[in-house]
Amino acid sequence: MNSRTKDIIFTAATAVPAFACNFYFVAMQMLSPATVLGTIFSFSAVWFWLSVLLFAMASAGRAKLKVIAGCIARPVRISAAAVLSLIFAACIVNLILISRPAVSDGAEHPAYIIVLGGGITKDAVISAVVQQRLETASAYAGAHPEARIIVTGGTGPFAPCSEASVLKLALAETGIPPERIYAEEDAADTIENFIFSARLAAEADGTTVADVLASPVAIVTSRFHLARAERIARRIGFTDIYGVPSRIAPIFVPNCYAREMLAYIKLNLRIAFTGKPAPMQAPADDVH
Repeated sequence: MNSRTKDIIFTAATAVPAFACNFYFVAMQMLSPATVLGTIFSFSAVWFWLSVLLFAMASAGRAKLKVIAGCIARPVRISAAAVLSLIFAACIVNLILISRPAVSDGAEHPAYIIVLGGGITKDAVISAVVQQRLETASAYAGAHPEARIIVTGGTGPFAPCSEASVLKLALAETGIPPERIYAEEDAADTIENFIFSARLAAEADGTTVADVLASPVAIVTSRFHLARAERIARRIGFTDIYGVPSRIAPIFVPNCYAREMLAYIKLNLRIAFTGKPAPMQAPADDVH
């Protein structure tokens, strides 16, 4: 294969993915312009910057990049290649793990249904992903009328109110009696979602946190998020868990799974180096 052919292949191998990433980013913004997803500050911006990098590589050309690589010491190149290989392997392993959550068959009798939020905009608009969670939660709650429902989510940096207050209203509008719905309005992440929900349920029902943790609990969240949510819930102390996944629009699947893969790696590192999240012992537990 001559040099000219190699240059053509290299340009195609970088320019085509660059166009694809840029198209994907623009498509997400067009389909979700008013949500948390539809902003340059969200994870979706990764696809834009990836397209910029690939376009830059295509513009530079194979020969120039080869010269630049030649200026880097061989041990550094080998070390960088090894690190990148390890990162790639970790991403693949964690992607497999989050793709295989434990899913409920619907025959259980949960005492609580915990609905995990995903953020609202500065105009208190619910994203399409969270709207799907609410629809799934409504259908599941209708099939399990004995269960109390906990919607959980605090006030984000740009939100005008807590996410839980918005979710409670939206869920009630689907026909669920408001008195069945508890709103946990302080959590800032998935770990706090479960810890604060357990405390809220114990206080509202006049029981102990230990009793809540031992009760059958259904977790409603997007399928891509379910495996991490289940793992966190078990580490915190929930012992009888049922995963209820909601769907997302196909176009958001690559973005959501890529983001979740990184979040799962972060959770694994946190557990490995700090041992947290750890089982709840008392209301004064440090959750940070």
